[in-house]
Amino acid sequence: MGEILRLAQPDPKGSPSPSKGRGRRRFGAVRRLPSGRWQASYLVDGRRCSAPTTFATKTDADKYLARMETEISDGRWIDPAGPKTLLADYARAWLDAKADLRPKPRETYLTLLNKYILPDLGTKSFNRLTPQVVREWYQALRAKSPHQAAKAYRLLAAIMHTAVTDRLIVQTPCTLKGAGREQSPERPTVSVEEVFALAEAIDPKFKVAVHLATWCHLRRGELLGLKRKDIDLVSATLTVERQVQEVTLPDEEGRQRTSRQVGRPKTDAGARKVAIPAHLCTLLEGYLSESVPADPEAFLWSAKDGGPMWVWPLERAWTRARATVGRPEVHLHDLRHAGLTWAATTGATIRELMARGGHASPAAAMRYQHAASDRDREIAEGLDRLAKKALLRLFSFERGLRTSGRQPCS
Repeated sequence: MGEILRLAQPDPKGSPSPSKGRGRRRFGAVRRLPSGRWQASYLVDGRRCSAPTTFATKTDADKYLARMETEISDGRWIDPAGPKTLLADYARAWLDAKADLRPKPRETYLTLLNKYILPDLGTKSFNRLTPQVVREWYQALRAKSPHQAAKAYRLLAAIMHTAVTDRLIVQTPCTLKGAGREQSPERPTVSVEEVFALAEAIDPKFKVAVHLATWCHLRRGELLGLKRKDIDLVSATLTVERQVQEVTLPDEEGRQRTSRQVGRPKTDAGARKVAIPAHLCTLLEGYLSESVPADPEAFLWSAKDGGPMWVWPLERAWTRARATVGRPEVHLHDLRHAGLTWAATTGATIRELMARGGHASPAAAMRYQHAASDRDREIAEGLDRLAKKALLRLFSFERGLRTSGRQPCS
């Protein structure tokens, strides 16, 4: 083995200690290899890092250590192993480290990684993952699927941000402004009459679900998570405190398994109490008495095992209903959107819309106020047309009077 000449003596407070006698140094260690070349290494966070190359002279090794000491002090140090790290290895370790990640987001991240990110970028090491490479990947993906491209870019940017924190790269290659923002297409609107038509067209056991989604603005998972105890017909309120989601994740043997997950709403704002419109209370009372067990813990829609219903029975019934009324493009979630838009037209404030819809930020609730404003503009334009028609009739009447020589009434 080569002779170790000098060994780092880190200061307990985190700064290098001064030299103490011959053969001691402030930072790092150098040793001469059997080949005659010199190797330099140093400690960072309790881990020894070696220089990526050996040096012809001890002076060159010392210069390298001095440079590393300065970079660590200035916050510019990068792990020598970082540039050689493969994105696939780091991304999977990044996801595994998120132990508190909920099942549905984990499923989404896995899909984005395995379908959109890793096939093109996974075999690239960090030193080859340049802004140009990321830009070309994003543009190619965006041409195929703009919605998924935004999600995938956002996930990649989060991973690379952590890589910067871990000192594996100097700066993130994700530098495209606005690439992570999704431009969601405008959803179709439904009328009040169409909501009632859809409720009549769907399987009778889901009639209440159509109205709850519309008038109480519930998401699909919130609908399936409702229990008898959540409905209070005396106070005409319902409580949202759980949601049901179907999640497909690999099991211990690597096989894909789909399961129902019952958990808290996605955000604290999602847990809420919503006032039920009076016309819906009567319908709910009948459904509870005829179709739901008396047990307070009973789900409003349950599977044979007593647990929450799977998603597919509701979605299949919905697909048939919307086809029956001639609106195959309408999603179940569009009912929630319609109901919140109508709530905005009643004069509900942004905070009130946030409370009813379970929104964590004003941005989503403001969409419904904008929709109400658009409707108000349509009303104003309609009034304008009425006024112009009246003015035109009045002008024609007065012109007729002048032609005949008669005077208009004062």
